[in-house]
Amino acid sequence: MHTVTDTTLWASIGIAASAIGGLFTIQLLHSSSNGHTALVDKSEFSDVKVRVERVAAEVSHNRALLNDLKVDIRHIKNEQDQFNKEVLEAIRGD
Repeated sequence: MHTVTDTTLWASIGIAASAIGGLFTIQLLHSSSNGHTALVDKSEFSDVKVRVERVAAEVSHNRALLNDLKVDIRHIKNEQDQFNKEVLEAIRGD
């Protein structure tokens, strides 16, 4: 029961060799031609490029707006702190 027949051994080796040969063939065929550029239409690529550039422009614009907003919020916070000090001084009678 623990022996392998000659037919089983050669069939297993043949199956393994076929699988390895198939993978090798696919690798060679895929590496020799760049099939990815053929799949993408040039107009679709330029549309995507334009969209990415628009998003990048919007992000930089939004970043600038956020920085301005941070400055405004700091200014408002400083004014609020000053008003709070004045109110507390008025309450204490200083």
